[in-house]
Amino acid sequence: MAISAPTPRLQRGSVNLLLVATLAFIAFYGYNSVFVPHYNSKVIESMRGNPATVTIDEVLLAQEYAEKATPSIQPQGLYAYKGKWHGRSVSIRLLFSDDGSTLHKEAMLLGRHLLSASATVHFEGSVMRYSDIRGDRVLFSDKGTPVTVISADELVFEKPESSLEGTNGKVVFRRP
Repeated sequence: MAISAPTPRLQRGSVNLLLVATLAFIAFYGYNSVFVPHYNSKVIESMRGNPATVTIDEVLLAQEYAEKATPSIQPQGLYAYKGKWHGRSVSIRLLFSDDGSTLHKEAMLLGRHLLSASATVHFEGSVMRYSDIRGDRVLFSDKGTPVTVISADELVFEKPESSLEGTNGKVVFRRP
């Protein structure tokens, strides 16, 4: 008589656990690969044509900076910022014309959504004001942006309620 090895048997109920784990994995994968990118695209598309939202703190800060002296150094050329927005990478580029009167701004959000706009720029005190905005209006505030020009190589945009992580209300742009 031959002795045979016992056939492995699943414990009672283990198939249900395996099925639940498989369904949970499929749901997690579907959520992160289908729903989240679709939702992010819809949010960014809804932002494109609208001007940036302005809070009362930003209005008060702009009024305070408008009373300060106009920066003696006018920004020219390319400045960049890299950081996080809602836990995902974001990069923002500012390209000023040689005379500093025009600004082209690009923001790459979540690694795949490019927002781009241009505007005519003038300083009112230390507030950068925008007019003749072309492109994605959300990149420019109707009330202007309080700016501190540290040097020809560094600008600080004051945003008290910035959604950019780790900025503490100060978004620092540097020459690359």
